[in-house]
Amino acid sequence: MAALPGLNMPPGIPPPDIPNMPSAPPNLADYLRRLNTWMNQQLQSKIPQQTAVPGVLFLSPSGAVWQLSVLDNGTFTTTQITPGGNLIA
Repeated sequence: MAALPGLNMPPGIPPPDIPNMPSAPPNLADYLRRLNTWMNQQLQSKIPQQTAVPGVLFLSPSGAVWQLSVLDNGTFTTTQITPGGNLIA
């Protein structure tokens, strides 16, 4: 597979296969690969992979936002969060 300009994939990890879509424009596969790479880079720069975080946010089926945290004794605690408010206490 030829290298795509501007597509920075880690060595040894090829871009994911794009399904065969005969009716799609020929440059769609290239666009989707670039979009996937950009999204991965954005997530890696925003979400620390080797760093502990104070809590994880979840969205309930009713639309409420909850923060799951771990206390010093190892038990979990949940706190309802108001979107746009103080996210991590």
